[in-house]
Amino acid sequence: MFLESVDRGFENLGGFVAKNPLKVIAASLALSLIAGAGVTKLSLETDTVKLWVPTSVSATKRRNILIENYGSLDIGYVDILLTSKDGGSVFREDILLEALEIHQKLTTEVKDKNGHGFQDYCNRPTPSADCFFDNILSVFDYDENVIRASALNRTLISTIESKKPLKIYAFGSEYDNNSSLVRADALFFSYDTGAEYYEASVEFIGSVLNDIYWEAKKDDTRQTEIFINSSRSLDDEVNRLIGNDSFLFAISIIAIILVLAGSLFTRSFVTSRSTLGMSAFFIIILSVAFSFGLMGWRGIKANSLCFISPFVVTGVSVDDIIIVLEFFQREVDKGTPAVERMPIALRQAGSSITLTSISTVVAFASAALVDIPGVKSFGLCAMFAFLWVYVLTCTMFVAFLALDQRRMDQGRGCLFCQKNEQEVPVTPSRRRRSSYALPLQDIFKKLSTFLIRPQGLLTFFLLLVSAGILGYQGTINDVGLTQAEAVPDDSYISDFDTKILETTENNVLVNPTLYIEGNPFTNPTKV
Repeated sequence: MFLESVDRGFENLGGFVAKNPLKVIAASLALSLIAGAGVTKLSLETDTVKLWVPTSVSATKRRNILIENYGSLDIGYVDILLTSKDGGSVFREDILLEALEIHQKLTTEVKDKNGHGFQDYCNRPTPSADCFFDNILSVFDYDENVIRASALNRTLISTIESKKPLKIYAFGSEYDNNSSLVRADALFFSYDTGAEYYEASVEFIGSVLNDIYWEAKKDDTRQTEIFINSSRSLDDEVNRLIGNDSFLFAISIIAIILVLAGSLFTRSFVTSRSTLGMSAFFIIILSVAFSFGLMGWRGIKANSLCFISPFVVTGVSVDDIIIVLEFFQREVDKGTPAVERMPIALRQAGSSITLTSISTVVAFASAALVDIPGVKSFGLCAMFAFLWVYVLTCTMFVAFLALDQRRMDQGRGCLFCQKNEQEVPVTPSRRRRSSYALPLQDIFKKLSTFLIRPQGLLTFFLLLVSAGILGYQGTINDVGLTQAEAVPDDSYISDFDTKILETTENNVLVNPTLYIEGNPFTNPTKV
């Protein structure tokens, strides 16, 4: 009874769309654009902790308590690593002077578009105190003359060693047999902005990247090689990755449209349905826009995983289109009256695409129930997209198909062309039954014949074993949550992390752990 009701519903829908194709297209487009407008409110989440740490674990709950009582834990920062281009020690006059130049430029010269610089955003112990930053240049009081004098007197290393601990200043430090400092491979500098300026300082940090890092990379006369990372770097690199993916997405859509159009092409413009390939373009674009827009309206943050869904949606949408088109063409070939073709075709195809679409939507809806925010966001994004593909296939594509069939019945070469008197309107008796059968059908027939033979069964078994091995390999791979594993290989973040690992070796930075006894919100006692 239920299935019969569903079939009747599709039959009625097919009849309605066939009679009112322009209204259906307009309504589908309007709803898609209204939902898609939410893209302007969409934001990206790139914090690995917020993305991949389950919300139910105690660490996340403690973090939320701290944020609730003390405000945001996020701070803006710029970390700089300097090494010598010739591979020598960084405890040299020319290296230290270039480091001082970078320090002075960052702290006094670089400004954002509002004219604000580091002094306006810096982290201060108290509102009236000076900006807090500390690095190896403090040994020389940030004074060029002191560096030159120490170099002249050959006391650079002894001055550094006697005044300050080196672990947070210089990486790859080496000592002689007398435990005296000999050299170091890299200098480390870190500049933080106040937590209250986290959002406001984003543009300033962008200016630092442009005016210091990229300018230094262009200067071949420098003796130092600079590596950098910042609080906005991951966002910048993910956005760059998304831009590259968008280009690939566009290419994949064009390729699929060309394949679909080629499969539907005939020598006669009247009998050719190649223009229906463009309908796939509209369905894919509008479904992706609907998905991201709905997330924007709902305040759901997207992540880099969400940008995988458009590639999957592209394939699924074309599958549904081909199913509807095939059932409709069968009715045309059988000579079914025009008013009955679409209702019958959608009645037959509706159940198929509904089952496949529901299965896909439920699968991704299940992912949206996972307690890992990054996976949940991806599940919702894909679920919305597949749901709208299903809706547009049953409405917008059916409307395009109805208009295209009207064109063919009237002997016109395009929707807006006049009737060509030299062309005879195509009737079922004049059309070959296999006009729109895909060339791949013959290939699959040969493949099925091969698979039922012993060698075919052996091939299939080996493929299953290979898939199992690959699946097992995936379960034993380490899961990486570092910034470098979330960005392209050619990213400057990867370069920074790689150089940090190369130069630190056994002298790795370890963040101290703060333990608090008693009530941490009233009278904390630090231990």
